[in-house]
Amino acid sequence: MGLDRKKRIMRFCFFVLCFITLLSIILIDASDTTANSEVVSRSIDAIQNFLSAPLPSSVQNELAFESELLSRDQSSFNEMIQLIWSQLRASDSSVSFIYISFTNGMFAGYRRTPATATTNVSYEFVYVADENATCSQNTSIQSPCRSSYSVDEYGNQKDYIPNSSIRYDPRNRTWYIAANESRSSIWSNVY
Repeated sequence: MGLDRKKRIMRFCFFVLCFITLLSIILIDASDTTANSEVVSRSIDAIQNFLSAPLPSSVQNELAFESELLSRDQSSFNEMIQLIWSQLRASDSSVSFIYISFTNGMFAGYRRTPATATTNVSYEFVYVADENATCSQNTSIQSPCRSSYSVDEYGNQKDYIPNSSIRYDPRNRTWYIAANESRSSIWSNVY
C-alpha cells in the first residue's frame, strides 16, 4: 500500500473518529431526542458534503472547459499539460497523480513520488501517444505503450526512466469509462 494511500485512509479515519466522538458527546449530553435527531442529521449531511466536494483542481478544469479556455480535444494538449503540472505542484502531498486522456488512447500526466528519509520529492511525466504507441525502449511490450520521463522544474519532459514502460490503454480503466460517460472531471476510487 503506497504512502499517499495510507495518508488518505488515515485522514478519512481521523474524520470519522472525530464525527463519532462528536455524536457520542451530543447524544450523551442531550436529553431531547428531537434535538439529537436534528444534530445527527445535520452532522451526516455535513460529512457527506465534505466527502463529495470536488478537489479545487477539478473545479478549475471544469471552469476552463466551460469558458472554452481549453478544448476537450487534443488541440489544447500543451495548455492542459501545463495546467495539470501547476495543479500537482500546488496540491498537497496526498495528491500523487493528475492526468488527462483522450478517445484515441492518448494519456498524459504527472506523478509525484513523496520524499523519504533519503530522497527528495520527485516528479515524472507519464505518456501514451495514442492507441498505436510503441515502446522504442522495450520492443517486447505490445501497443499501446506507456512510458515515464523525468522532468525539469517547469514540468518539461527530460530523460526516459529505465524500465518504466508498460502496456497501458486508459480507455479500459474504470475512471476513464466513468469520466467519458459523465463528460466531465470525476473522482475515482483510490488505487
